[in-house]
Amino acid sequence: MDRQLGLRVGTAFFGLLVFVGVAVWGFFPFLILVWFLAVFSALELLLVLQRGGKRVSWILGFSGVVGVAAPFFLIPFARRVLGAVGALFFLAGLLYELAHCWIYREMKTAERIAYGLLCGVYVSLFGGVTVLRAGIGFAHGPLPPLDESPGLALLLIVCACVWMADAAAYFAGFQIGRTPLAPHISPGKTVEGAVVAFATSLVVGMGLGAVLFKNLAVGITVGILSGIFGWAGDLLESAMKRSLGIKDFSALLPGHGGILDRFDSLLLAAPVNALVLWLWKPL
Repeated sequence: MDRQLGLRVGTAFFGLLVFVGVAVWGFFPFLILVWFLAVFSALELLLVLQRGGKRVSWILGFSGVVGVAAPFFLIPFARRVLGAVGALFFLAGLLYELAHCWIYREMKTAERIAYGLLCGVYVSLFGGVTVLRAGIGFAHGPLPPLDESPGLALLLIVCACVWMADAAAYFAGFQIGRTPLAPHISPGKTVEGAVVAFATSLVVGMGLGAVLFKNLAVGITVGILSGIFGWAGDLLESAMKRSLGIKDFSALLPGHGGILDRFDSLLLAAPVNALVLWLWKPL
C-alpha cells in the first residue's frame, strides 16, 4: 500500500506541475496539451471497448477530439470550419460503417455507431477544460483576450476544487470511511469520503474565489458545482468500468491508471462550471 501510495502521489505531483505549468504558459500551448489528452483518452476507451468484445466505430470515437476546440466556436469563421470538420467526421463514420456492413456482412452497425458516439461524446467533454482556460463569457467581444481573461484563474480554481476533493475523499475513505456509498458501482467509495470531498471542494472554492477574484459568490458556486459534479464524474466512470469489467482504462499513469482515470472528475465538473459561469457572467 505504501508503494502504491507513493506512486500515486509522485505521479499526481509531476502531472500537476506539467498541467499547471502549461496552463500558465499560455492558452494555445494548453490547447495542444488538452488535445493530446483527448486523443489518448479516446484511444484508451476505444481499445478497452474493443478488448471487451464490443464492436465500435473508431472514426466516430475520435470525432470527440473536435470538442477541445470549443472556445473557437464563438468565432464565425472558425465555427464554420470546426462545424464542417465535425460533420465530415460524422458522415465519414456512418459511410464507413455502411461499407463495413456491406463488405463483411457483419450485422453490428448499430452497435458500432452507438459505442463510437459514446466515446466521441465522452471525450468531447475535454472542451469544458479549454473553455474555462479561455475565460469564455467574461470579456467583451466574440473571444476574450486569451492572455488577459480570467480564464487561467477559473481553470485553477475548478482544478483545485476537484483534485483537492478527490485527495480528501481518498484519505478520508481509508481513515473514517465506514458507510458504502454505492457498493454496486465502486465498493471503495464511502458516504464519509463523499461528505469530506464536498466540504473540501467548498472550502477550497471559497478561499481561492476570495483571493483570486475578490468574489466569494464565485468561489462558493465553483466549490459547490465541483464538489457535486466532480464526484458524479468519478462515479460515472466507475460505473462504466464496472460494466466493462475493468479496473483501469490503462496503465499509462503509475498509481492512477489511464488518462481517463485521472481526469474523470474534471471531465464532468469543468463543462458544468463553464456553462453555469457563462450563463451567470458574474465577473
